[in-house]
Amino acid sequence: IDASLLWILRSMELEMHSKPIHGVMGFSQGGTIAGLLPLLKEKSPAFADIKFLILVCCHILIYCLTS
Repeated sequence: IDASLLWILRSMELEMHSKPIHGVMGFSQGGTIAGLLPLLKEKSPAFADIKFLILVCCHILIYCLTS
């Protein structure tokens, strides 16, 4: 999982410079990984601007976000 998240982080940071990323869609195992992205806000600004997730046929991790 760590290698996958690192690859996603690097890809999103590269894309951020050309256009903003507002949301993420993930299917199956990708949906499970996409569900983890909001938890990584503190690690990188690439994840801080995610406003929505579309998760299809995945394992949902239940967590509480407090601001």
